[in-house]
Amino acid sequence: MATPTVVLLPVWGVGHLMSMLEAGKRLLARSGGALSLTVLVMQAPTESYRSDVAGHIRREEASGLGICFHHLPAVEPPTEYVGGEDFISRYVELHAAHVKAAISGLTCPVAALVIDFFCTTLLDVSRELAVPSYVYFTASAAMYALFLRLPRLHEEVTVEFEEMEGNVDVPGLPPVPPSALPSPMMDKTKPRYAWFVYHGRRFMEAQGVIVNTAGELEQSVLAAITDGRCTRGVPAPTVHPIGPVVALNPPAEQPHECVRWLDAQPPASVVLLCFGGGGFSTAAQAHEIAHGCCAARRQPARGNHRTRTSRSCSRRGSWRRPRIRAWCGRRGRRRRRYWPTPPWGAS
Repeated sequence: MATPTVVLLPVWGVGHLMSMLEAGKRLLARSGGALSLTVLVMQAPTESYRSDVAGHIRREEASGLGICFHHLPAVEPPTEYVGGEDFISRYVELHAAHVKAAISGLTCPVAALVIDFFCTTLLDVSRELAVPSYVYFTASAAMYALFLRLPRLHEEVTVEFEEMEGNVDVPGLPPVPPSALPSPMMDKTKPRYAWFVYHGRRFMEAQGVIVNTAGELEQSVLAAITDGRCTRGVPAPTVHPIGPVVALNPPAEQPHECVRWLDAQPPASVVLLCFGGGGFSTAAQAHEIAHGCCAARRQPARGNHRTRTSRSCSRRGSWRRPRIRAWCGRRGRRRRRYWPTPPWGAS
């Protein structure tokens, strides 16, 4: 009998694609040969993304792990959309028939379908094929809890969130100021908000949700999800915290200057602030972060990701003029915020 396979369906952004691939490789290693891995590849909407995806696939194919990559037929990207979430979700939905045909055409049993959290429109495919479905959530458990809570929040809060009185209640988290909510939630009239509500509702249909987080870091929110407090008593799909899942490249012969600086710091003396592939902070926000680290007598890593400032904090205590600088990304170029530049990509 052929070895059962787990089918992965990522989106093209490096923060989604590589994270899901690494999670799949971890599953492959722990299965001891009892499972194989099949990756369905959607054609990315831009040449730049297509080039990046092709490079990642070449490296994985050369690794000798035997991962099977199945390229789905190209579809015509949507031309009318409002925001990245709208583009990505609609573009993914156009692949439904191709995903169904690809899974149906596999010659080995399909143990499960694991989809990116932007792909919940394709949960219908797994149901039609009677294949267990799982959602791979690349962000934190806190963000997942907010997604689960959002459909009910949409009913409870009839005005825009920035107009509501008080804070937003997300079980397992401290009170959330409305101003701290993700930007797609700040305008209920936009399709991107509707997609957030849609995905949050459809997560409930999966057999489980795999979250790229460490259980020890988010115990309270994971407990709230498990207890059904984020879904008003309705049991949510089983949460599998498997993080942190990262794609580590072999160490360079000459470490980057940021790595050399980190190696020179005392143990437990550096705070790492990571805002994800699409995150950024303004100069004023970075300065506040620096002052907060000053007050805590901790040094922020100099390569603070996507920080648009090079200002130094004035001396406080024993900390002398730490620098917060923009992180240089691929090929040494300074990474820039791409939202909202079309055509959209998931980071």
